[in-house]
Amino acid sequence: MNEKQKTDLYKINEVAEYLRVSRRTVYTYIKQGKLQGFQIGVEWRVTKDNLEKFMEKLIKGDFKK
Repeated sequence: MNEKQKTDLYKINEVAEYLRVSRRTVYTYIKQGKLQGFQIGVEWRVTKDNLEKFMEKLIKGDFKK
C-alpha cells in the first residue's frame, strides 16, 4: 500500500467527525449498505471515494427510508 492509498482511508471516528454524526451512526450506515466500509483486523475503514459517493447520495436524497 503506497502513501496515497494510506491517506485515502479513513477511520470510523474520522468519518463521524467529517459527517458530524456519532460513530454509531457511521456503523449503522455501513450495516444498512448506505456507506461502503471494510475491516482491517478489528477496525473498520472507509475509502475517500466511498465517502464522496455517500455524500453525493446524501445531498441528492437518494437514500430510501
